[in-house]
Amino acid sequence: MRLIIFILMFLIPVSSGSEIKDLKIIKVLQINSKWNKKNNVDLSKLKNCVVDFGWYEDQSKEAQSVIRKVPVIIIYSNKKPVHKWEADLSFKLNLAIEEVQRKVNEHK
Repeated sequence: MRLIIFILMFLIPVSSGSEIKDLKIIKVLQINSKWNKKNNVDLSKLKNCVVDFGWYEDQSKEAQSVIRKVPVIIIYSNKKPVHKWEADLSFKLNLAIEEVQRKVNEHK
Protein backbone atom coordinates (compact mmCIF):
# COMPACT_ATOMS: atom_id res chain seq x y z
CA MET A 1 0.00 0.00 0.00
CA ARG A 2 2.83 2.41 0.84
CA LEU A 3 4.43 1.65 -2.49
CA ILE A 4 1.23 2.60 -4.35
CA ILE A 5 0.96 5.90 -2.46
CA PHE A 6 4.64 6.60 -3.07
CA ILE A 7 4.25 5.96 -6.82
CA LEU A 8 1.09 8.12 -7.00
CA MET A 9 2.92 11.01 -5.35
CA PHE A 10 5.32 11.13 -8.29
CA LEU A 11 2.59 10.75 -10.89
CA ILE A 12 0.50 13.68 -9.62
CA PRO A 13 1.90 16.92 -11.06
CA VAL A 14 2.82 19.65 -8.64
CA SER A 15 1.83 23.18 -9.55
CA SER A 16 4.79 25.50 -9.88
CA GLY A 17 2.71 28.67 -9.96
CA SER A 18 3.37 29.30 -13.64
CA GLU A 19 -0.29 28.55 -14.36
CA ILE A 20 -1.22 31.60 -12.30
CA LYS A 21 0.96 33.82 -14.48
CA ASP A 22 -0.69 32.42 -17.62
CA LEU A 23 -4.20 33.00 -16.28
CA LYS A 24 -6.03 35.74 -18.13
CA ILE A 25 -8.34 38.02 -16.22
CA ILE A 26 -11.33 38.99 -18.33
CA LYS A 27 -13.41 41.94 -17.17
CA VAL A 28 -16.63 43.17 -18.75
CA LEU A 29 -17.39 46.80 -17.91
CA GLN A 30 -20.65 48.56 -18.68
CA ILE A 31 -20.97 52.33 -18.38
CA ASN A 32 -24.28 54.12 -18.75
CA SER A 33 -25.82 57.45 -17.77
CA LYS A 34 -28.25 57.65 -14.87
CA TRP A 35 -30.89 59.25 -17.10
CA ASN A 36 -30.60 56.23 -19.44
CA LYS A 37 -30.68 53.45 -16.81
CA LYS A 38 -33.73 51.83 -18.43
CA ASN A 39 -31.38 50.80 -21.25
CA ASN A 40 -28.85 48.97 -19.06
CA VAL A 41 -27.85 45.56 -20.40
CA ASP A 42 -28.19 42.69 -17.92
CA LEU A 43 -24.74 41.08 -17.84
CA SER A 44 -25.31 39.04 -14.67
CA LYS A 45 -25.42 35.71 -16.54
CA LEU A 46 -21.95 36.04 -18.04
CA LYS A 47 -19.49 33.31 -17.06
CA ASN A 48 -15.69 33.17 -16.83
CA CYS A 49 -15.29 36.90 -16.32
CA VAL A 50 -15.63 39.71 -13.82
CA VAL A 51 -18.61 41.98 -14.51
CA ASP A 52 -18.48 45.61 -13.43
CA PHE A 53 -20.74 48.62 -13.87
CA GLY A 54 -20.22 52.37 -13.59
CA TRP A 55 -22.28 55.49 -14.05
CA TYR A 56 -20.99 57.89 -16.68
CA GLU A 57 -21.55 60.83 -14.32
CA ASP A 58 -19.26 59.23 -11.71
CA GLN A 59 -16.32 58.80 -14.09
CA SER A 60 -13.32 61.12 -14.24
CA LYS A 61 -13.33 63.95 -16.78
CA GLU A 62 -10.65 62.06 -18.72
CA ALA A 63 -12.82 58.93 -18.93
CA GLN A 64 -15.89 60.99 -19.86
CA SER A 65 -14.00 62.57 -22.74
CA VAL A 66 -13.29 59.11 -24.20
CA ILE A 67 -16.82 57.73 -23.81
CA ARG A 68 -18.91 59.16 -26.65
CA LYS A 69 -22.05 56.99 -26.50
CA VAL A 70 -23.92 55.29 -23.66
CA PRO A 71 -24.41 52.59 -22.78
CA VAL A 72 -21.02 51.20 -23.67
CA ILE A 73 -19.70 47.73 -22.88
CA ILE A 74 -15.96 47.13 -22.93
CA ILE A 75 -14.18 43.79 -22.54
CA TYR A 76 -10.75 43.93 -20.94
CA SER A 77 -8.19 41.13 -21.05
CA ASN A 78 -5.46 41.64 -18.45
CA LYS A 79 -6.45 45.31 -18.10
CA LYS A 80 -6.26 46.01 -21.85
CA PRO A 81 -9.42 46.76 -23.84
CA VAL A 82 -10.03 44.11 -26.49
CA HIS A 83 -13.61 44.74 -27.61
CA LYS A 84 -16.25 47.46 -27.32
CA TRP A 85 -19.95 47.89 -28.10
CA GLU A 86 -21.56 51.33 -28.13
CA ALA A 87 -25.20 52.37 -28.31
CA ASP A 88 -26.68 53.87 -31.42
CA LEU A 89 -28.70 57.10 -31.62
CA SER A 90 -31.54 55.44 -29.70
CA PHE A 91 -29.25 55.17 -26.63
CA LYS A 92 -29.84 51.40 -26.63
CA LEU A 93 -27.50 48.50 -27.16
CA ASN A 94 -29.21 45.90 -29.31
CA LEU A 95 -26.93 43.18 -28.07
CA ALA A 96 -27.57 39.56 -27.14
CA ILE A 97 -25.85 38.29 -24.01
CA GLU A 98 -24.67 35.30 -26.07
CA GLU A 99 -22.61 37.62 -28.27
CA VAL A 100 -20.88 39.11 -25.24
CA GLN A 101 -20.24 35.62 -23.83
CA ARG A 102 -18.78 34.54 -27.18
CA LYS A 103 -16.30 37.43 -27.11
CA VAL A 104 -15.40 36.66 -23.48
CA ASN A 105 -14.72 33.06 -24.45
CA GLU A 106 -12.55 34.15 -27.39
CA HIS A 107 -10.26 36.09 -25.06
CA LYS A 108 -10.16 33.57 -22.23
